[in-house]
Amino acid sequence: MPSEMPPFAPAVSSAADQMVSAHPIIAVRTAGGTQLYQFPASDQITTMWTRESHEVSRCELAIPTPLDNIPDLVPWLHWVDVWDDTGSQLYWSGPIQQATIARTQTSISARDMASLFTRTRCPMTKKWDITDPAFIAQEFIEAMVTLHGLNVQTQAYADPLGDQYDYSSTKDAVMLSSTIDDLVNLGLHWTVVSGIPLLGPMPRKPIASFNENDFVGDALTIVRDGTASFNDVVVRVKDAISQAIVPMGGLQLQTIVNVDSVSSVSNADRAAKQYVRYTGSIKDAVTMPNGAVLHPSAPVDISQLIPSTRYVIEAFGVLANVELTRVEVNHSVDAATVNVTMVAVDDELPELITLQQQKKPSTTNLTAGLGSS
Repeated sequence: MPSEMPPFAPAVSSAADQMVSAHPIIAVRTAGGTQLYQFPASDQITTMWTRESHEVSRCELAIPTPLDNIPDLVPWLHWVDVWDDTGSQLYWSGPIQQATIARTQTSISARDMASLFTRTRCPMTKKWDITDPAFIAQEFIEAMVTLHGLNVQTQAYADPLGDQYDYSSTKDAVMLSSTIDDLVNLGLHWTVVSGIPLLGPMPRKPIASFNENDFVGDALTIVRDGTASFNDVVVRVKDAISQAIVPMGGLQLQTIVNVDSVSSVSNADRAAKQYVRYTGSIKDAVTMPNGAVLHPSAPVDISQLIPSTRYVIEAFGVLANVELTRVEVNHSVDAATVNVTMVAVDDELPELITLQQQKKPSTTNLTAGLGSS
């Protein structure tokens, strides 16, 4: 369990404190929760921690080496907790992976509790009937928590738009990391926030709206994109052919979409019409780089920055629905920066567009475009 922090006098406020504390407190503890060391902001050189979607998050910490009392840091046995400046809000937690001690600086590298997926064999033999992957994963992770003696409670949420599956596992047949990856392929969303595994997506309703002033610099741009525009489409499903055309200023931009099987689309004629209505225009897209820096006055705080949470971005008159996939927070001296990576989301894409996206590798870069004209 995270170490319990004594009361602290709040540090002097800074602009970044509106979103995340610029003066975090670091505690090193045993896996059972006994605190060993504590490093206030004045004893930190740099601190960085992340929140990830479907990945193990990390914390990298550099402190001056206390020569009179060099910390005895043991990977896996000792954990790092990152707290706000009052010790009341836990930002990040996980076991130390590596400690490097030099004469003037000690560097600590830690990963969240999901790093134990690669140190745990599949913990049970069981069959599930028509079950959401989040609840299957919850049973695996709770068994792992018991095995390693952790005081952690998972939180699982059903995916209202996801599918349910029959699933089976065999104890000790594979590592738990492989089992979790298998469930991700079935639609599982997972992340670890403040040391707690969150299984299943956050609600799909956007919780906040950003505009170009909510990011530092020129993070948001508009691209008028015609690279995926077609107004004359032929869909081939085995021996059947369907064609759909929409007017586009006199242009005749043709394409062919081959569908592997009849069962892949519900109706070829309807699929062709939906596809050409979607592609038969020039898109105005909001783009942003991975790791865009949020302005300190952006209308969210760190508790609202959870991977799979959705937001609306409005820039230059274009609206885009986005989903958060990664957060990186950097603390140094009296400043904190919050970097975010978001991807465009659309739950109502035409069938053929969805099929094409399933065949492409996933990406966390928004330059593919958000929104449409």
